[in-house]
Amino acid sequence: MDEADPVISVAHWDRAAPGRLMLGKKPVNSPARPIKGPHRERRDTAMAIKSSDFACSTVHATAAEGVEALNDKNFSDFTSFRNAMCARHLDWELEAANPGEYQARMRAHDHYGVVFTDLRFEKMRGYRSDNQIVNSRDAFYVLLFFLEGGEYISQDEDVTLTRSGDIFLWDTSRPLSFESIEVTRCLSTFFPTWMVNQIAPHLQNLSGRRLSGDDKLGAILGNHISVIHDTIDSAPENARPNLLRATLHLAGACFQPASGHSQTTLYQKKLVARIEKHIRENLLDADFGAEACAEAFGISSRYMRRIMKNAGTSFTAFVTEERLSRATEALVNPLLADESITQIAYRFGFCDSAHFSRLFTKRHGKNPRDFRASHIAGPH
Repeated sequence: MDEADPVISVAHWDRAAPGRLMLGKKPVNSPARPIKGPHRERRDTAMAIKSSDFACSTVHATAAEGVEALNDKNFSDFTSFRNAMCARHLDWELEAANPGEYQARMRAHDHYGVVFTDLRFEKMRGYRSDNQIVNSRDAFYVLLFFLEGGEYISQDEDVTLTRSGDIFLWDTSRPLSFESIEVTRCLSTFFPTWMVNQIAPHLQNLSGRRLSGDDKLGAILGNHISVIHDTIDSAPENARPNLLRATLHLAGACFQPASGHSQTTLYQKKLVARIEKHIRENLLDADFGAEACAEAFGISSRYMRRIMKNAGTSFTAFVTEERLSRATEALVNPLLADESITQIAYRFGFCDSAHFSRLFTKRHGKNPRDFRASHIAGPH
């Protein structure tokens, strides 16, 4: 189909009108939530190799409970294929151009928490809904390598046209929509987010990027993906963890930020803004801290601290600044004139009034008592 066809040249699924993708209409970011996922057994197995040396484990990852492992299966109707996609791949909202007479094929297998799928399907389109993302136990970064056909893919407000030979990197914890433009075959390699954090953490800033098959690095990575998909099942058991690690290292070497590329993506800027809002809303909770805040968004505290640092702040600095701002407002509030400075300090999370006084003086150039006296008439 012509690339300029207005029916295909679209970006985002319009959930108000099922079956349509709308250019420029982006699914709303999912709310703060813990990342879950449909494959608990796979995650538990993956944790056996969550170490810096990627040590070999003899335990095999399995499909989710009640889901039959799909080694190689052909489908002659869209409903069966869609159900298999949601069971073995990810939960999707999917629609086919001709669901009654639909041909597709799926091959799926996994090793040590890394999931491999080989899909060939006729034209379809779909999106990951907020609810599906919220209800996923696990988060992955996916290398999507196209062997035939291609798709329009949208993530983080960017629309990308992928063709045969291209590799697309995407994050399953963020909204995404796609529409295939013809019969398409693609190899997907799902790396758990914890593994990406450990081996190639910069990939988190590159979700939504396409590596062209015409690029030398794209050709190298594409050839490797094809070989690893074909041979990982027959590779020696004790070699598989290192092969998986090498694949992720290679992906990290091939996907690099462009010259002058900002360390903070649009998604991360929005995520930092949501984190800051969450901090404000939970500032007075005695049990609230960096770990609880990160968990609310399904990310590690290390990753949260890194993106906040890239945005020019930190969790501790932002919390301290918010507490100081609220304490300052309280000090000049006539309704709180009877509260002591120590009481106000404790009210807003400062356990040491002397420490509060030092921070306050550094910010305002006056200690809390003098500042209060200059704003509220009367003895104190």
